Amino acid sequence: MKKGNYDLRPALQFVALHRERYETAVRELMDRPPMRLPIYSYPGLCILQHSGTQLHPVEIREIVGRLPQPFRDLSLLSTIDYEHASTVPVPIFSADGSWIDVDFVPEADFPRPGQHSGRILIGRSIGDVIYPSALPVCIHEDARIRWLYQLHVFLHEFFHTIEFKRRSRALRESIRLARNSSRFTFEQWWNRWEELLLSENRPLFPTRYAATYLDSLTREVAEKDPEKFTRAVAEQICESFVGYILGIAPNDQDEADFKQHSPAAWSLIDDLQSSTVL
Repeated sequence: MKKGNYDLRPALQFVALHRERYETAVRELMDRPPMRLPIYSYPGLCILQHSGTQLHPVEIREIVGRLPQPFRDLSLLSTIDYEHASTVPVPIFSADGSWIDVDFVPEADFPRPGQHSGRILIGRSIGDVIYPSALPVCIHEDARIRWLYQLHVFLHEFFHTIEFKRRSRALRESIRLARNSSRFTFEQWWNRWEELLLSENRPLFPTRYAATYLDSLTREVAEKDPEKFTRAVAEQICESFVGYILGIAPNDQDEADFKQHSPAAWSLIDDLQSSTVL
């Protein structure tokens, strides 16, 4: 089951099945007023080694420029680097099906003998840099469907630019926010996610990919390996962020309305979207 959750083909099939909903989400996103600064003046955004197989730099600037202000204020994004844009990151698994390493394969060579044609990783962020990676035709033959999923991946990685370099409680506590008449810290917001994901009534995973972290979302892991637990929480939040922005995210329940599928996650993201960074 763990390996199966890394098969991207069902996610692309979901996108294809709900293509019109995705197209509507893109139109609604692009109909939003752009950020206060001109789109091409997004502070510090540097785009390197562009590859035509990915979201275009103009598209990226337009997308980022229309994300809600609190997310842009929190983001540390500085660079989009297409260095790995023609590379397929292929997970290497242990005997129990856990992902333990990555083999970087040129897109033209994927899949190599012995490699599953659907089990790949895609996209990476180190907190201030996002590295797009290839989504080969064998995952889905329709270029537009692949583009729509690349949009999902970019949004996922964008939230990593908010949380990745703040994976200590002290740093999260230092970020102060206001919503209506209340004040709270990023750490307090993060704690609400931890409580939700450790509760007896844990909600459905927002996506199949998010479900790969099932074994990491336990109190035992939280106590014995807090870094592993934090990574797992972060992945739930990043996938939920995509669902919130687009209103849809691939799930095994075939629910096209993210708010209906994951109401608790939607509410937490909405609380952050409705806040002001102090």
